[in-house]
Amino acid sequence: MFNNPFTVGKKSDGYIYGYIFRSSLYNGSIVLDAGEEEFPVSEAELLEGEKYVRKGNLDRMEYFDICGRKARIKDPNHK
Repeated sequence: MFNNPFTVGKKSDGYIYGYIFRSSLYNGSIVLDAGEEEFPVSEAELLEGEKYVRKGNLDRMEYFDICGRKARIKDPNHK
């Protein structure tokens, strides 16, 4: 059984979880929306079925293919 720890804004296990969107705060850049925070990203791990798959160059991908997708990024403050 798939154990999906996805919770928006969750900062544990070394990752920050959220959704991929374009941000009006960052001049239309692609961001991970983690609830109260947005993180500009060029790559992230997108949830595909039961696993996270690393995707790079998000700004070059078709926006409608990634918009609203569940994703995670490494938490830069995690030790």
